[in-house]
Amino acid sequence: MDPLSKLPLECLQRILQIIADWDRKSTLVALLTTNKHIFAATCPYLYSDPFQSKLGHYQGPDHIHRQSFIRLLLGRIPTHILPMIVSLEFGFNTYPSSHAVVNPIIDYMAYIQHLDINLSDTNPRPIVYEEFPGQYRWLTGREGPLEPHYSAYNEIFGSNARAKLHKTILYYEVSWSVASTILEQLKSLTIPLIDVWRYLDSVHRLGQLECVRFNLDQTFDRNYNSNTVRDRADRAIKAMVVFVKEHKRLFGDQLKVVHVNDVGMLRGGSHMCPLEIQLEISKLVPPLKQPRS
Repeated sequence: MDPLSKLPLECLQRILQIIADWDRKSTLVALLTTNKHIFAATCPYLYSDPFQSKLGHYQGPDHIHRQSFIRLLLGRIPTHILPMIVSLEFGFNTYPSSHAVVNPIIDYMAYIQHLDINLSDTNPRPIVYEEFPGQYRWLTGREGPLEPHYSAYNEIFGSNARAKLHKTILYYEVSWSVASTILEQLKSLTIPLIDVWRYLDSVHRLGQLECVRFNLDQTFDRNYNSNTVRDRADRAIKAMVVFVKEHKRLFGDQLKVVHVNDVGMLRGGSHMCPLEIQLEISKLVPPLKQPRS
């Protein structure tokens, strides 16, 4: 037996935590090949926060790794449960065998505690598009089977904007498909604000949640001055406040941090989430024990 396997579990976990804190993912991956005991102890540290990246979300090899990992996670979900737009994009409907191929022996889902999926993580270069571009255009067109699914977003994007925002719709559906299967175990979660109602309906399953991030993304940035988009944004922001209040009612001070990623800040314009709303949310979470100066 190797020296690491002889250590008490508490000591081994402490070593693994230090390695994880140093962001030495290559070391953790190497430990997976040691033996079953080390493998079982290492997995939670390697996959608890699989989308974390200190290099940024939109560049480098980590970006490709996250895209591949998304496919592995979706491979754990039965095809009949996945939304058609997700199955189509990842080729699960067109090539049913591909779903079985990416269904790994390791249940990565069981280890995830922090879920921070970004728009760039859901660009799978769909098999069906590469092999049958004409068929793909029909499937995603106005006469295709995805039309009822797309039409649900007409109020947000407008029917003429859907082609350009297809990937954004896919992002919402992939985020929910993965999150909905593991809500009970999540300690942190990123929620696209436009989709907050689905998460609000399931807030009773988020008993472990300590940190939530709401993304006010390009959905609101597009044609924000129109009355329809502005009204949709206002209702989503109100639903966000209800989410935080309902979580506090159910789980007390379990939720400690709420981030609002306001795209208005990024583009140098006015804040879409008013300051008074942000202050209201800050009063719903417990104060920091040791606030930084």
